[in-house]
Amino acid sequence: MEEDEAELECFYCQKKFESRDLRIAHELSTHRPWHCVVCDMDFPTAILHEEHQKAHQTFSCEQCTYTCKTKTMLRQHASTHLTSKNFICTICSKAFVSAEYAAKHRRRHERVRPYQFPCEQCVRAFRTRPSLLKHKEKMHDEKPTYDCTFCGKKFDAAVYLTRHEKRHQKDKQIPCKSCNIFCKNEWQLRLHRTAEHKKQ
Repeated sequence: MEEDEAELECFYCQKKFESRDLRIAHELSTHRPWHCVVCDMDFPTAILHEEHQKAHQTFSCEQCTYTCKTKTMLRQHASTHLTSKNFICTICSKAFVSAEYAAKHRRRHERVRPYQFPCEQCVRAFRTRPSLLKHKEKMHDEKPTYDCTFCGKKFDAAVYLTRHEKRHQKDKQIPCKSCNIFCKNEWQLRLHRTAEHKKQ
């Protein structure tokens, strides 16, 4: 297949080549068609070069020296220059310079659960019981304890107490002959005896 003469001629200097590949190699090495003049980088395609150029694009604020990469960021910044805060939150009366910021703030109120777990030892309150317990442990050196209603053994987490108390339930198959514990199987009974009655 014979190549079109236009494909053999350099687009920039009109020099002729024996093949299309030689012409392309010449254009890329000599004329650097997709060259960034800002950072001196070369790109293999026009699309990559164009994408790269966006990285150098900046938007400047007309009222101060602030610059940024996107129009959205510039719009958000521009609202800081507004002096009047006409957008009021209907829940807490906080004022905002734009409806967008007020709406964003309002969504926080909708997401937030009330502080329904107060600490009895200080003025703090928490949204969840685990947060309150963590606070008490950290700030007031108060480790919560959970006592077994069957034998009085103490646990530092409710999940451990629940697991332990299940062993007291009568519907378990194998009773321990040394105490009032019932185990699901022989293996658990052996573990229990080793842990609890080895000294006896």
